[in-house]
Amino acid sequence: MKFKKRVSFIKLFDQGFCRFPCLVFFSALIVCCTTGNSNKKLDDSAVHTKNGDRSVSRKVESGMAPEAVLHWQSFFKSPPSATERAKLIHRIEMNLKNGNSTGDLDVARAEVALGRFPAAEVRLKSMLASDPENPQILMELVHVKLRRQDFTEAIEILRGMKSNKSFAHLPIAEKARYDYCMALALIGRGDRAKGQEVLSDLIRQQSTFVPAYVALAASYLKSGATDVAEFVAKRGLDQTSNGKEMSQAEVDPRLANLLGVIAMRKEDADSAMNWFKSAIDRMPEFVEARVNLAAILMQRNDLAGAEIQLKTALDAAPYSADGHVGMGIVENLRKRPEQARIHFERAIELDPFHARARFNLAILYADNPSKRADSIRLMNEIQHIPGVDSSMRSLANLYLSELSSPVEAM
Repeated sequence: MKFKKRVSFIKLFDQGFCRFPCLVFFSALIVCCTTGNSNKKLDDSAVHTKNGDRSVSRKVESGMAPEAVLHWQSFFKSPPSATERAKLIHRIEMNLKNGNSTGDLDVARAEVALGRFPAAEVRLKSMLASDPENPQILMELVHVKLRRQDFTEAIEILRGMKSNKSFAHLPIAEKARYDYCMALALIGRGDRAKGQEVLSDLIRQQSTFVPAYVALAASYLKSGATDVAEFVAKRGLDQTSNGKEMSQAEVDPRLANLLGVIAMRKEDADSAMNWFKSAIDRMPEFVEARVNLAAILMQRNDLAGAEIQLKTALDAAPYSADGHVGMGIVENLRKRPEQARIHFERAIELDPFHARARFNLAILYADNPSKRADSIRLMNEIQHIPGVDSSMRSLANLYLSELSSPVEAM
Protein backbone atom coordinates (compact mmCIF):
# COMPACT_ATOMS: atom_id res chain seq x y z
CA MET A 1 0.00 0.00 0.00
CA LYS A 2 1.30 3.45 -0.85
CA PHE A 3 0.33 6.91 0.23
CA LYS A 4 -1.34 8.74 -2.66
CA LYS A 5 0.19 11.91 -4.07
CA ARG A 6 3.49 11.33 -2.37
CA VAL A 7 5.75 14.37 -2.74
CA SER A 8 9.49 14.06 -3.25
CA PHE A 9 11.26 14.46 0.07
CA ILE A 10 13.48 17.11 -1.46
CA LYS A 11 10.40 19.28 -1.92
CA LEU A 12 9.52 18.97 1.71
CA PHE A 13 12.14 21.57 2.44
CA ASP A 14 11.58 25.21 1.81
CA GLN A 15 13.50 26.68 -1.04
CA GLY A 16 14.85 29.46 1.04
CA PHE A 17 15.74 29.42 4.71
CA CYS A 18 16.59 32.81 6.17
CA ARG A 19 17.46 31.82 9.63
CA PHE A 20 15.15 33.63 12.00
CA PRO A 21 15.31 31.28 14.24
CA CYS A 22 13.64 29.39 11.47
CA LEU A 23 12.18 31.27 8.56
CA VAL A 24 11.42 28.82 5.80
CA PHE A 25 10.69 29.57 2.17
CA PHE A 26 9.52 27.49 -0.73
CA SER A 27 10.72 24.02 -1.84
CA ALA A 28 14.23 23.00 -0.99
CA LEU A 29 16.21 23.03 2.21
CA ILE A 30 17.38 26.62 2.12
CA VAL A 31 18.15 28.73 5.13
CA CYS A 32 18.62 32.46 5.17
CA CYS A 33 20.31 33.50 8.36
CA THR A 34 18.53 36.06 10.54
CA THR A 35 19.19 34.83 14.04
CA GLY A 36 21.21 31.98 15.11
CA ASN A 37 19.44 28.70 13.57
CA SER A 38 21.23 26.38 15.28
CA ASN A 39 23.00 27.28 18.48
CA LYS A 40 24.21 30.68 17.33
CA LYS A 41 24.14 33.86 19.36
CA LEU A 42 23.21 37.32 18.19
CA ASP A 43 26.08 39.32 16.61
CA ASP A 44 26.43 43.09 16.34
CA SER A 45 29.78 43.09 14.57
CA ALA A 46 28.31 45.04 11.65
CA VAL A 47 27.58 47.93 13.99
CA HIS A 48 31.19 48.27 15.04
CA THR A 49 33.15 47.47 11.90
CA LYS A 50 33.76 50.20 9.35
CA ASN A 51 33.29 48.06 6.30
CA GLY A 52 30.61 45.71 7.52
CA ASP A 53 32.98 42.83 6.89
CA ARG A 54 32.21 39.98 9.25
CA SER A 55 35.68 38.56 8.71
CA VAL A 56 36.99 41.35 10.97
CA SER A 57 35.46 39.75 14.05
CA ARG A 58 34.60 36.22 13.05
CA LYS A 59 35.96 33.20 14.87
CA VAL A 60 38.79 31.48 13.02
CA GLU A 61 41.00 29.43 15.33
CA SER A 62 39.48 26.30 16.81
CA GLY A 63 41.37 26.83 20.07
CA MET A 64 40.33 30.39 20.85
CA ALA A 65 39.22 31.41 24.32
CA PRO A 66 35.60 30.57 25.11
CA GLU A 67 34.94 34.19 26.13
CA ALA A 68 34.69 34.96 22.43
CA VAL A 69 31.72 32.63 22.26
CA LEU A 70 30.22 33.57 25.61
CA HIS A 71 30.21 37.35 25.40
CA TRP A 72 26.80 38.80 24.54
CA GLN A 73 28.00 40.63 21.48
CA SER A 74 26.82 38.80 18.48
CA PHE A 75 23.84 38.46 16.26
CA PHE A 76 25.42 35.72 14.19
CA LYS A 77 28.27 34.29 16.17
CA SER A 78 29.45 31.04 14.67
CA PRO A 79 28.67 27.90 16.66
CA PRO A 80 31.53 26.74 18.88
CA SER A 81 33.89 24.15 17.46
CA ALA A 82 34.41 20.79 19.16
CA THR A 83 37.39 22.23 21.04
CA GLU A 84 35.39 25.24 22.15
CA ARG A 85 32.41 23.10 23.17
CA ALA A 86 34.73 21.11 25.42
CA LYS A 87 36.00 24.35 26.97
CA LEU A 88 32.46 25.60 27.48
CA ILE A 89 31.42 22.37 29.17
CA HIS A 90 34.49 22.51 31.40
CA ARG A 91 33.72 26.11 32.27
CA ILE A 92 30.16 25.20 33.26
CA GLU A 93 31.39 22.30 35.39
CA MET A 94 33.99 24.44 37.18
CA ASN A 95 31.54 27.25 37.89
CA LEU A 96 28.99 24.84 39.28
CA LYS A 97 31.59 22.93 41.28
CA ASN A 98 32.98 26.07 42.86
CA GLY A 99 29.57 27.59 43.49
CA ASN A 100 30.66 30.75 41.71
CA SER A 101 27.48 32.81 41.53
CA THR A 102 29.27 35.65 39.75
CA GLY A 103 29.84 33.27 36.85
CA ASP A 104 26.16 32.35 36.47
CA LEU A 105 25.69 34.59 33.45
CA ASP A 106 28.73 33.07 31.76
CA VAL A 107 27.33 29.62 32.52
CA ALA A 108 23.98 30.58 31.03
CA ARG A 109 25.70 31.95 27.93
CA ALA A 110 27.72 28.77 27.63
CA GLU A 111 24.51 26.75 27.83
CA VAL A 112 22.98 28.89 25.08
CA ALA A 113 26.08 28.47 22.90
CA LEU A 114 25.84 24.71 23.42
CA GLY A 115 22.15 24.69 22.49
CA ARG A 116 20.98 23.83 26.01
CA PHE A 117 18.11 26.29 25.95
CA PRO A 118 15.88 24.86 28.72
CA ALA A 119 18.79 24.79 31.19
CA ALA A 120 19.82 28.32 30.17
CA GLU A 121 16.27 29.60 30.64
CA VAL A 122 16.00 28.12 34.14
CA ARG A 123 19.34 29.66 35.13
CA LEU A 124 18.52 33.08 33.69
CA LYS A 125 15.14 33.23 35.41
CA SER A 126 16.79 32.29 38.68
CA MET A 127 19.23 35.18 38.25
CA LEU A 128 16.41 37.60 37.46
CA ALA A 129 14.74 36.76 40.76
CA SER A 130 17.46 38.76 42.54
CA ASP A 131 18.28 41.21 39.72
CA PRO A 132 15.05 41.72 37.74
CA GLU A 133 16.16 44.72 35.67
CA ASN A 134 19.60 43.51 34.58
CA PRO A 135 19.60 44.22 30.80
CA GLN A 136 22.25 41.61 30.00
CA ILE A 137 20.30 38.83 31.70
CA LEU A 138 17.04 39.99 30.12
CA MET A 139 18.54 40.09 26.62
CA GLU A 140 19.98 36.60 27.04
CA LEU A 141 16.53 35.40 28.08
CA VAL A 142 15.00 37.09 25.03
CA HIS A 143 17.49 35.26 22.84
CA VAL A 144 16.48 31.94 24.39
CA LYS A 145 12.80 32.80 23.88
CA LEU A 146 13.44 33.59 20.22
CA ARG A 147 15.32 30.34 19.73
CA ARG A 148 12.42 28.46 21.34
CA GLN A 149 9.96 30.49 19.26
CA ASP A 150 8.17 31.84 22.30
CA PHE A 151 7.61 35.14 20.55
CA THR A 152 4.85 36.51 22.76
CA GLU A 153 6.91 36.15 25.92
CA ALA A 154 9.95 37.62 24.16
CA ILE A 155 7.88 40.70 23.32
CA GLU A 156 6.65 40.99 26.91
CA ILE A 157 10.23 40.87 28.22
CA LEU A 158 11.38 43.48 25.72
CA ARG A 159 8.49 45.81 26.52
CA GLY A 160 9.23 45.41 30.20
CA MET A 161 12.85 46.35 29.57
CA LYS A 162 11.81 49.56 27.87
CA SER A 163 9.95 50.65 31.00
CA ASN A 164 13.10 50.27 33.12
CA LYS A 165 14.97 53.46 33.99
CA SER A 166 18.25 51.96 32.79
CA PHE A 167 16.93 51.52 29.24
CA ALA A 168 17.55 55.16 28.33
CA HIS A 169 21.24 54.74 29.15
CA LEU A 170 21.87 51.66 27.00
CA PRO A 171 24.69 52.06 24.45
CA ILE A 172 23.71 52.40 20.80
CA ALA A 173 24.79 48.84 20.03
CA GLU A 174 22.62 47.48 22.86
CA LYS A 175 19.61 49.41 21.59
CA ALA A 176 20.27 48.02 18.10
CA ARG A 177 20.12 44.51 19.58
CA TYR A 178 16.93 45.40 21.38
CA ASP A 179 15.23 46.70 18.21
CA TYR A 180 16.45 43.73 16.20
CA CYS A 181 15.10 41.22 18.70
CA MET A 182 11.80 43.08 18.93
CA ALA A 183 11.46 42.94 15.15
CA LEU A 184 12.17 39.21 15.06
CA ALA A 185 9.65 38.57 17.82
CA LEU A 186 6.96 40.65 16.09
CA ILE A 187 7.50 38.92 12.75
CA GLY A 188 7.56 35.52 14.43
CA ARG A 189 4.27 36.26 16.18
CA GLY A 190 2.69 37.27 12.90
CA ASP A 191 2.92 41.08 13.17
CA ARG A 192 4.98 41.26 10.01
CA ALA A 193 4.25 44.89 9.13
CA LYS A 194 5.24 46.10 12.61
CA GLY A 195 8.42 44.01 12.54
CA GLN A 196 9.33 45.35 9.10
CA GLU A 197 8.81 48.91 10.33
CA VAL A 198 11.16 48.31 13.28
CA LEU A 199 13.80 46.83 10.97
CA SER A 200 13.47 49.71 8.50
CA ASP A 201 13.97 52.22 11.32
CA LEU A 202 16.96 50.24 12.57
CA ILE A 203 18.54 50.28 9.10
CA ARG A 204 18.07 54.04 8.90
CA GLN A 205 19.89 54.39 12.22
CA GLN A 206 22.56 51.73 11.61
CA SER A 207 23.05 51.55 7.85
CA THR A 208 25.75 48.83 8.00
CA PHE A 209 23.88 46.51 10.36
CA VAL A 210 23.76 43.43 8.11
CA PRO A 211 21.43 41.26 10.25
CA ALA A 212 18.65 43.86 9.89
CA TYR A 213 18.86 43.69 6.08
CA VAL A 214 18.77 39.90 6.16
CA ALA A 215 15.80 39.78 8.53
CA LEU A 216 13.87 42.41 6.56
CA ALA A 217 14.52 40.67 3.24
CA ALA A 218 13.57 37.33 4.78
CA SER A 219 10.22 38.71 5.92
CA TYR A 220 9.47 39.94 2.40
CA LEU A 221 10.52 36.62 0.91
CA LYS A 222 8.16 34.81 3.21
CA SER A 223 5.27 36.98 2.04
CA GLY A 224 6.17 36.33 -1.61
CA ALA A 225 7.61 39.78 -2.33
CA THR A 226 10.81 38.52 -3.97
CA ASP A 227 11.61 41.74 -5.82
CA VAL A 228 11.33 43.78 -2.61
CA ALA A 229 13.56 41.26 -0.81
CA GLU A 230 16.14 41.58 -3.57
CA PHE A 231 16.01 45.38 -3.33
CA VAL A 232 16.65 45.18 0.43
CA ALA A 233 19.56 42.75 -0.07
CA LYS A 234 21.17 44.96 -2.72
CA ARG A 235 20.68 47.98 -0.49
CA GLY A 236 22.59 46.07 2.17
CA LEU A 237 25.37 45.42 -0.34
CA ASP A 238 25.58 49.13 -1.20
CA GLN A 239 25.69 50.21 2.43
CA THR A 240 28.36 47.71 3.48
CA SER A 241 30.67 48.31 0.51
CA ASN A 242 31.57 51.93 1.39
CA GLY A 243 30.88 52.89 -2.19
CA LYS A 244 33.47 50.47 -3.56
CA GLU A 245 32.92 47.80 -6.16
CA MET A 246 33.02 44.37 -4.53
CA SER A 247 33.55 41.01 -6.14
CA GLN A 248 31.18 38.22 -5.14
CA ALA A 249 33.97 36.74 -3.04
CA GLU A 250 34.11 39.94 -0.97
CA VAL A 251 30.41 40.13 -0.11
CA ASP A 252 29.45 39.64 3.53
CA PRO A 253 28.63 35.91 3.81
CA ARG A 254 25.24 36.61 5.36
CA LEU A 255 24.25 38.75 2.40
CA ALA A 256 25.73 36.19 0.00
CA ASN A 257 23.56 33.50 1.58
CA LEU A 258 20.51 35.77 1.33
CA LEU A 259 21.19 36.48 -2.34
CA GLY A 260 21.50 32.74 -2.90
CA VAL A 261 18.05 32.25 -1.39
CA ILE A 262 16.64 34.97 -3.63
CA ALA A 263 18.25 33.35 -6.67
CA MET A 264 16.58 30.06 -5.73
CA ARG A 265 13.24 31.85 -5.48
CA LYS A 266 13.88 33.04 -9.03
CA GLU A 267 14.71 29.46 -10.09
CA ASP A 268 18.32 30.37 -10.86
CA ALA A 269 20.04 27.43 -9.19
CA ASP A 270 23.43 28.13 -10.76
CA SER A 271 23.60 31.65 -9.34
CA ALA A 272 22.30 30.39 -6.01
CA MET A 273 25.01 27.76 -5.84
CA ASN A 274 27.68 30.36 -6.55
CA TRP A 275 26.37 32.63 -3.80
CA PHE A 276 26.26 29.79 -1.27
CA LYS A 277 29.78 28.70 -2.19
CA SER A 278 30.94 32.29 -1.82
CA ALA A 279 29.39 32.48 1.65
CA ILE A 280 31.09 29.23 2.65
CA ASP A 281 34.45 30.38 1.27
CA ARG A 282 34.25 33.51 3.42
CA MET A 283 32.92 31.66 6.45
CA PRO A 284 33.57 27.89 6.32
CA GLU A 285 31.53 27.32 9.51
CA PHE A 286 28.42 29.01 8.03
CA VAL A 287 25.94 26.23 8.71
CA GLU A 288 22.95 27.71 6.87
CA ALA A 289 24.90 28.24 3.66
CA ARG A 290 26.10 24.63 3.73
CA VAL A 291 22.57 23.37 4.33
CA ASN A 292 21.35 25.50 1.43
CA LEU A 293 24.09 24.22 -0.88
CA ALA A 294 23.18 20.67 0.12
CA ALA A 295 19.60 21.31 -0.98
CA ILE A 296 20.72 22.25 -4.49
CA LEU A 297 23.02 19.24 -4.64
CA MET A 298 20.11 17.00 -3.63
CA GLN A 299 17.98 18.48 -6.38
CA ARG A 300 20.76 17.55 -8.78
CA ASN A 301 20.92 14.02 -7.36
CA ASP A 302 24.40 14.61 -5.96
CA LEU A 303 23.66 12.88 -2.67
CA ALA A 304 27.33 12.34 -1.87
CA GLY A 305 28.05 16.05 -2.23
CA ALA A 306 24.97 16.95 -0.19
CA GLU A 307 26.01 14.56 2.55
CA ILE A 308 29.47 16.14 2.75
CA GLN A 309 27.94 19.60 3.20
CA LEU A 310 25.43 18.42 5.80
CA LYS A 311 27.98 16.43 7.81
CA THR A 312 30.30 19.44 7.81
CA ALA A 313 27.39 21.59 8.99
CA LEU A 314 26.54 19.16 11.79
CA ASP A 315 30.18 18.93 12.82
CA ALA A 316 30.09 22.71 13.30
CA ALA A 317 26.61 22.75 14.84
CA PRO A 318 25.48 19.39 16.25
CA TYR A 319 22.29 21.10 17.48
CA SER A 320 21.23 22.25 14.00
CA ALA A 321 17.72 20.94 13.36
CA ASP A 322 18.01 21.97 9.70
CA GLY A 323 21.15 19.87 9.32
CA HIS A 324 19.38 16.82 10.71
CA VAL A 325 16.37 17.32 8.45
CA GLY A 326 18.74 17.51 5.50
CA MET A 327 20.48 14.30 6.53
CA GLY A 328 17.09 12.67 6.99
CA ILE A 329 16.17 13.50 3.42
CA VAL A 330 19.49 12.19 2.12
CA GLU A 331 19.00 8.94 4.03
CA ASN A 332 15.46 8.55 2.72
CA LEU A 333 16.58 9.15 -0.87
CA ARG A 334 19.10 6.38 -0.28
CA LYS A 335 16.25 4.07 0.77
CA ARG A 336 17.29 4.03 4.43
CA PRO A 337 14.05 5.05 6.17
CA GLU A 338 15.18 4.02 9.66
CA GLN A 339 18.22 6.31 9.52
CA ALA A 340 15.99 9.04 8.06
CA ARG A 341 13.56 8.64 10.97
CA ILE A 342 16.38 9.05 13.49
CA HIS A 343 17.43 12.36 11.93
CA PHE A 344 13.87 13.72 11.66
CA GLU A 345 13.12 12.80 15.27
CA ARG A 346 16.39 14.36 16.40
CA ALA A 347 15.46 17.57 14.56
CA ILE A 348 12.11 17.70 16.38
CA GLU A 349 13.85 17.04 19.68
CA LEU A 350 16.18 19.97 19.01
CA ASP A 351 13.47 22.27 17.67
CA PRO A 352 9.91 21.23 18.62
CA PHE A 353 8.55 23.96 16.32
CA HIS A 354 10.37 22.75 13.21
CA ALA A 355 7.46 22.27 10.80
CA ARG A 356 9.55 20.69 8.01
CA ALA A 357 10.93 18.08 10.38
CA ARG A 358 7.41 17.09 11.43
CA PHE A 359 6.23 17.11 7.83
CA ASN A 360 9.05 14.88 6.64
CA LEU A 361 8.54 12.46 9.50
CA ALA A 362 4.80 12.38 8.82
CA ILE A 363 5.42 11.50 5.17
CA LEU A 364 7.89 8.82 6.22
CA TYR A 365 5.26 7.31 8.51
CA ALA A 366 2.43 7.59 5.97
CA ASP A 367 3.29 4.36 4.13
CA ASN A 368 3.44 2.37 7.35
CA PRO A 369 -0.07 1.30 8.48
CA SER A 370 1.09 0.98 12.10
CA LYS A 371 2.36 4.58 12.03
CA ARG A 372 -0.53 6.15 10.15
CA ALA A 373 -2.03 7.62 13.33
CA ASP A 374 1.35 9.19 14.14
CA SER A 375 1.46 10.67 10.64
CA ILE A 376 -1.95 12.27 11.14
CA ARG A 377 -0.91 13.58 14.56
CA LEU A 378 2.24 15.19 13.14
CA MET A 379 0.30 16.84 10.32
CA ASN A 380 -2.23 18.20 12.81
CA GLU A 381 0.55 19.54 15.04
CA ILE A 382 1.90 21.59 12.14
CA GLN A 383 -1.32 23.59 12.19
CA HIS A 384 -0.53 24.83 15.71
CA ILE A 385 3.16 25.71 15.28
CA PRO A 386 3.66 29.48 15.65
CA GLY A 387 4.93 31.31 12.61
CA VAL A 388 4.24 28.52 10.09
CA ASP A 389 3.49 30.00 6.68
CA SER A 390 0.16 29.43 5.00
CA SER A 391 1.65 27.29 2.21
CA MET A 392 3.03 24.85 4.77
CA ARG A 393 -0.33 24.65 6.52
CA SER A 394 -2.10 24.13 3.20
CA LEU A 395 0.28 21.34 2.26
CA ALA A 396 -0.26 19.67 5.63
CA ASN A 397 -4.03 19.95 5.16
CA LEU A 398 -3.73 18.35 1.73
CA TYR A 399 -1.93 15.39 3.21
CA LEU A 400 -4.35 15.16 6.10
CA SER A 401 -7.18 14.75 3.60
CA GLU A 402 -5.18 12.06 1.81
CA LEU A 403 -4.37 10.30 5.06
CA SER A 404 -8.04 10.28 5.98
CA SER A 405 -9.05 8.71 2.68
CA PRO A 406 -8.57 5.02 1.82
CA VAL A 407 -5.07 4.12 0.62
CA GLU A 408 -4.66 2.73 -2.86
CA ALA A 409 -2.56 -0.17 -3.89
CA MET A 410 0.19 0.71 -6.30
